[in-house]
Amino acid sequence: MAHITIQDEMEKLRCSSSHTKTRSPSPKKTEKYIIQKLSKEFELTNDTIGDGSFARVKIVQRKEQGTLVRYAAKFLNREEGELERLYVDRALEEFKVARSLHHPNIVEVLSLCKHKLRLAFVMEYCQHGDLLDLMERRTLCHGGKKCLFKQMLRGVVYMHSHGIAHHDIKPENMVLANDNVLKIIDFGLSEVFAELFPPNSKGERELGRVREFPARLCGTAAYLPPEVFEAKYYYDARALDVWSCAITAFALFVGKLPWGLADDEDERYQAFQGSWQYLLEEYPDIPVTVDNFPLTVFAEVLPEKELVTLLLRMLHPFPEMRMTIFDALEDPWVQAIECCSPESNHLSAVQGDKAGDCGIPKMHDHCPSKDKLVPKSD
Repeated sequence: MAHITIQDEMEKLRCSSSHTKTRSPSPKKTEKYIIQKLSKEFELTNDTIGDGSFARVKIVQRKEQGTLVRYAAKFLNREEGELERLYVDRALEEFKVARSLHHPNIVEVLSLCKHKLRLAFVMEYCQHGDLLDLMERRTLCHGGKKCLFKQMLRGVVYMHSHGIAHHDIKPENMVLANDNVLKIIDFGLSEVFAELFPPNSKGERELGRVREFPARLCGTAAYLPPEVFEAKYYYDARALDVWSCAITAFALFVGKLPWGLADDEDERYQAFQGSWQYLLEEYPDIPVTVDNFPLTVFAEVLPEKELVTLLLRMLHPFPEMRMTIFDALEDPWVQAIECCSPESNHLSAVQGDKAGDCGIPKMHDHCPSKDKLVPKSD
């Protein structure tokens, strides 16, 4: 498979975590969290399962009811010259977001601990690696890819219904659990775009005022929409997630990215944008359907017309006309996908949660036959 993420080249463009503060509810609404020593709860092993510029992920374990249970611990790197107070604040902001999310398709974060001079998020361990690893193995069937795509949408729908945008959706930020459930990870760039109102008499909660954010290159550039490359643009974080989900889906189904960057200097993106411009000028009032969509290479490389139409609607160059993540999940083609992910009992805070449409027993085995992601011993 082609190199999917241009990770090494684009990390320099990704916003520094110390400069990008995850917005969270005001301190008055957030209880104080006391950071415990890692050694009080867990035993640190020598197994490393991930190592990058921003963090190292190791295996920790503890006995629970006589059984040794393994967890993943993400040790947050401290930037050169970063004050300890800012380092702790950065970790706490990410932790507040992560521990507020409880959904089958979002990794469960247990605690924030300290080990020597570093802070670590302890979370459930998904031993089958990330989605990029699965894609590169080329073991996924078409039905399995559809299932994983639907699970990704479910997780993002849940986040958006709770006023949180992920801001860095990509294959590396999704991992596979033993039960074939895909889980979204890494909330270091997440944004709280709206807070929840108190529940009404029916227990329903709605979002308050939705905030927009000034354009900046924040996330993995290949997965970002065109509006963030425009310095004067204030963007909707929800629309950014929708675009990133569509780029991730294209990579999942095709095995490569559709373009390098969604900007004026990328020829492949310019061809895509030109096809949209023609359609919008010639047929401005006709919706995108399987019989009316921009004439792009998408139709040639994607396996189903319905998928072509869906991704094009998720990749509308004008964010105000882009479909929402709720619309994507409610698309009839997506609704019909057989899915391994369990039902969620959480109702959307914005509208009726139609993510609970599965009810279908497990139909796929996404786990590689002999994978058992091999940790690297230090």
